[in-house]
Amino acid sequence: MSEPRLPFDEEPVSRDLPDANSRAFAVDPTRNVILEASAGTGKTRVLVERYVNLLRAGIEPEHILAITFTRKAAAEMRQRIIDRLKEASRLSEFDAARWRDLKERLGDIAVSTIDAFCLQLLREFPLDVDVDPGFDLADNTEVPRLVGESLDQALRICRGLARDDDDVALVFAQLGERRLRAGISALLDRRLVAPHALRRFLQKGPRDLTAAAACAASAARLRELLRRFAAASIRSSTMVPGTTRNSRCWRPTCGACARDPQSAIRIRRCRRARSRRRSAR
Repeated sequence: MSEPRLPFDEEPVSRDLPDANSRAFAVDPTRNVILEASAGTGKTRVLVERYVNLLRAGIEPEHILAITFTRKAAAEMRQRIIDRLKEASRLSEFDAARWRDLKERLGDIAVSTIDAFCLQLLREFPLDVDVDPGFDLADNTEVPRLVGESLDQALRICRGLARDDDDVALVFAQLGERRLRAGISALLDRRLVAPHALRRFLQKGPRDLTAAAACAASAARLRELLRRFAAASIRSSTMVPGTTRNSRCWRPTCGACARDPQSAIRIRRCRRARSRRRSAR
């Protein structure tokens, strides 16, 4: 006993193409197919034939999901499907009753983009995803403003968390709010690649970085800077010859030393001695 045949099984397949068998297999809607081919090899034609064969097999247009990447490609594919349906009807390749039914519902034939399909799902099931049923799409000019408002709100929440969470407080202390905002904004602009790059960066970072460790390291660096500053201040003090061979006085460059009365007296004596030597010359 032979297997039942679909209406499009009797359509002859051209054997002129080297991949004719693969094409015939791909347009059979009873099979699951992944179609991979280079540009200009006829992928769209195969997909159109597969769509038409689904309609010929009795599948309703609203039960067929066809998605492409751009609106232009979606509109072109839809028009090619309609043109192919009209051609099949003219050549009597289509059941007359089925064609009359579809002719009244050509508007139900839809080919959408990925974002349009997702938007349609949100329109149909807004409460299931916790979205306001009256939501609207943001215009391209509104996106920067909305992103800025979202960042402001997120940073306000994080400032509140920083009072009790040492890790959040450490981020604010290390980066500062301005750099943190700029960094998050840059990650949003590159959100397709940012998660992978951020995970790779964190994997290479220190594992023992805590608020206590960061504070201890900062205190150690501050002590080292103060020690170097004190040593530099001592070295910068210069010794100036006095009025006699055995007497010497210091001219400190540190403001705190200059305010000492005895240091001021020695500085004045040195200046008078230099003035007398210039006059003697």
